[in-house]
Amino acid sequence: MLLGYSKSFAMAAAARIVNGLSGGTAGIANTYLADVTSPDERPQYMSKMTAFIGIGLALGPIVGGALYTWGGVEVACLSAGVVSLLNFAFIVFCLPESSAARAGHAAAAPLPGANSSPTVSTQSSGLPCKLWVLFAASVFQSPIFVVFDTFANLYVTERFYDGDEKQGTILFSNCVATIGVCLLVVPLLLYNPFLKCVGFNASIVVGTSVMVAGLIGNGLAPSPWVFLATTMVWAFGFQLMGPVVPVLISSLAPPSAMGRAFGLFQSFGNLSRVVGPTVLTPLYNLDHPSVFYFLGASISVVGCIFLFVSRSVSVAPPSVREVAVSPADEAGESCRPAESATLLTRQVSGGTASSYQQFGAMPGQLALLKSGGVPGLVRAQTVEALLPDRLSLEQHRSMSIP
Repeated sequence: MLLGYSKSFAMAAAARIVNGLSGGTAGIANTYLADVTSPDERPQYMSKMTAFIGIGLALGPIVGGALYTWGGVEVACLSAGVVSLLNFAFIVFCLPESSAARAGHAAAAPLPGANSSPTVSTQSSGLPCKLWVLFAASVFQSPIFVVFDTFANLYVTERFYDGDEKQGTILFSNCVATIGVCLLVVPLLLYNPFLKCVGFNASIVVGTSVMVAGLIGNGLAPSPWVFLATTMVWAFGFQLMGPVVPVLISSLAPPSAMGRAFGLFQSFGNLSRVVGPTVLTPLYNLDHPSVFYFLGASISVVGCIFLFVSRSVSVAPPSVREVAVSPADEAGESCRPAESATLLTRQVSGGTASSYQQFGAMPGQLALLKSGGVPGLVRAQTVEALLPDRLSLEQHRSMSIP
């Protein structure tokens, strides 16, 4: 609203500062989801949250462009302010507090024999070094949208429309709408089949390559439609990489530090968003297309970091985070964790011996698992509780299938 009433550069700058101070909502939403979901559910719900953000990004520029054409920047900004107030009211009056859910997850009963020594508890409260590597990746990944927002409108206006700001703004709005469509379609419809086809690490490689190609295409685009098409290319690649961050953070961060990990990731990104446009302004003045080439190089660094962390961490999709239990366990006679409300009965398909070994299955169980003689499958509360270094041989045998 302040931006809509701005009559000078100072007022507009103050409005942007206020906007920046309130720009950490994505990190807060991730923290809230970390509180109210189990570890295996978080990547799925975070991906869905991205899709719903995509709905807003797809519809917002279209509606905003129409409002701008009809009533100017004042009407567009004031309308956006009203939507923000409605969203704030919904959060305050309709969204339940997450502390109760967080306490419930913290109080969930561990698996029998799980190590709960003070040493383990102390270690689990810290953040692994690889998480800080992910935070560093955020410095290179986060500027892409704010830099695109800062320079793309100026770039297309000067290159394609000889300074016609109205035509340049319309093209830029179409680009943002295209990004929103990709944010909606890829997480909801395309990511899971793509992941099953190529695998997690390959999804990082493909997503990085597609993003770099699209950003380079932005700099080389000879016409507005080519610029729009290449924007869609890198937005598509960004969504192929999008779920990588919550999956890796969920795999690395202890449950008690999940919210802190997402918050720090967002903080590193916010710092980069503040510094990025200022640092890249001289580069844009020197050579306009070079900004897009720089973004392509930054995404290449991000992809390498993600791949390094992923290859050094055991990342498994939720569909294979399962362990076998006996019929007695299904009846509730010996499987105490099954009493927890966080456990769901699921079916596993396409498992391999290495996957079973990863989750603690002993060699004697592998033949039965692969032969299809498993009567039922129950998901454990956490993958970490099933790793071999957390259970003794006797505890493995107590979980084995008779």
